[in-house]
Amino acid sequence: MQDYLQYLHVPNQHSNRRPWEALQTPERTLLSKLTPKELWAMASGAPVPERLALTQRCFVPKGMEDEYWTETRLRLRDRARHVLCHLSALAFERGAGFGSQFLAEQARIIDVPVQTGRLAYRLDMRGPDEVRMARGFEPNEGKKPGGIYDHVRPTFPGTRSFVSLGLEADPSPILSLGFLPSKRVESPLSRSDQALVRGLLEKGPDFICEHLDEGLVWWMHSVHKDGIRRLRRFLNQSRVNSVDDWLPAKPGRSNSYFPSAELHLTYQYKVPAATGIRVPATLGASREREFVTTSVPLSSISHWRPVYLIARPSQGAWDAEDELERRTAWVVTPKWQRL
Repeated sequence: MQDYLQYLHVPNQHSNRRPWEALQTPERTLLSKLTPKELWAMASGAPVPERLALTQRCFVPKGMEDEYWTETRLRLRDRARHVLCHLSALAFERGAGFGSQFLAEQARIIDVPVQTGRLAYRLDMRGPDEVRMARGFEPNEGKKPGGIYDHVRPTFPGTRSFVSLGLEADPSPILSLGFLPSKRVESPLSRSDQALVRGLLEKGPDFICEHLDEGLVWWMHSVHKDGIRRLRRFLNQSRVNSVDDWLPAKPGRSNSYFPSAELHLTYQYKVPAATGIRVPATLGASREREFVTTSVPLSSISHWRPVYLIARPSQGAWDAEDELERRTAWVVTPKWQRL
C-alpha cells in the first residue's frame, strides 16, 4: 500500500516520493481549503463544493471546466479514501491488535488547518474494549481505564503547526484537539482553565467540526492567556452558561468528573550526547539531534516553546519511548523544547 504519511509531509523509510508535492497546484489549493465535513463527504464520493469550484476557475483551461472537475473530484475522493486506509493499516502495522477494516470504519477526520495548505488526521478511538486494550488500557470491568494521557497523532513541521492533547475517560471517547503554539507561555494554566479545556475535549469531534470555521482553532494554544479569554468569549456567544455544563454529571460525583486529574503534555528537551538517545531531526535537516521525552501537567508549564520533530519509532529510534509507543498507533508525536 502506498504510504500516505508522505501525503502529510512526513518522510517515509520506504520511499522518497511526496504525493502532496506531486499534486497539481489547483488540486493542492483545493484540498487545503476543504473543511473536515467536506473532505469526509468527498471521500464518500460527493462533488467538489461549489464555493471552491468558483474560486479555482482561474486554474482551469478554458473549455475544460467540466472534464477537469470530474477528474479532480475522483482524484481527491481516492486520496481521501487512501489516507484513511493508510492510517488504519499503519495502526495495524504498529501492533494495534485489531483489523484495518475496523479502524477504517472508525476513522474520523476532525480538523483541517486550511490556512497552512496541509491536512491533519486522527482516528476516533471511541468504542469497544479491544480499542482501549490496543492503546494500553485494561478492559472496562467496573473501573475507569487509563486516565489522562497525551494523545499522539500525525502532525507536521511549520510555524503554525498543530499538536494535540487528549484524555481517556470511559465511557467518553478519546478525543484529541490541535492547538497553535504561537507565543511563549508566560504563566501556568489555572484550575478553572484546565476545567475549561477538559470541557472542550468532552464536547466531541462533531462539535469541533461544526465550529472549526468559526475560529475555534485560535484558542488552541490552551496555556496562552489570550487564547483562554477568547475561548470564554466563544462560550458566552454559544450560550454555554459555565464550564460545568460541559462536564457530565455522575451519581455521587460532582460535575467536574475529573476532580483530581490534570491534563498532561508530552514534550522533549535536549540531553547530552552521552545518553545515546537519538531521534531524527525536523524535515529539511540533515543531522540527528538528541532528545529525551517526559510528561508534565499543563498547570506546571511555563516558558516553553514548540519545536517540530518527526519521531520514527518504526526505525528503532525510540528505545526510551517503548511505553508510550505501546499505547499508540501513530509514528509522529508533538515535541517541545525548553527555552
